[in-house]
Amino acid sequence: MVRKTAVPLTALGLVSAVWIALSFAGSLPKPGLIPDHTVINDPGEVPRFLADAWQLPDDPLLGFVEITAGPFLMGSDAAIDPLAFDIERWSSTNAQVVLELPTYYIGRFEVTVAQIRSFVQATGYPIDGQALSGAPEHPASFISWPDALAYSR
Repeated sequence: MVRKTAVPLTALGLVSAVWIALSFAGSLPKPGLIPDHTVINDPGEVPRFLADAWQLPDDPLLGFVEITAGPFLMGSDAAIDPLAFDIERWSSTNAQVVLELPTYYIGRFEVTVAQIRSFVQATGYPIDGQALSGAPEHPASFISWPDALAYSR
């Protein structure tokens, strides 16, 4: 059964999205005008983070938590998850598989702009200047998959 309010609500959502986009359009930077920040003199100080440890949190595990070894269900079951995609399949025959993962550590917080700046300063890694243009304590953005791999190694 189709609800009669679906079209008006969709139209209202579209109008709202356009209005919000137009409201912020004047405050967004112009494409191509963001300066290249590949030379960094000061990655920026962030309170409660260690300047001498790539701006990682000031706690015993530097912001990481231990994930204990154990089973992990990888993949989506289309019968349960209507948003599952075929490309997310573990294999051509199984939508899901149980993997035994070893103990590992994962960060409690997002990687910040200050942390990316410290990484670039310490390693000379070439990165998109937009990734370095945010406030030091904000989460990093404009990070590519190769950038993330380089940072994590």
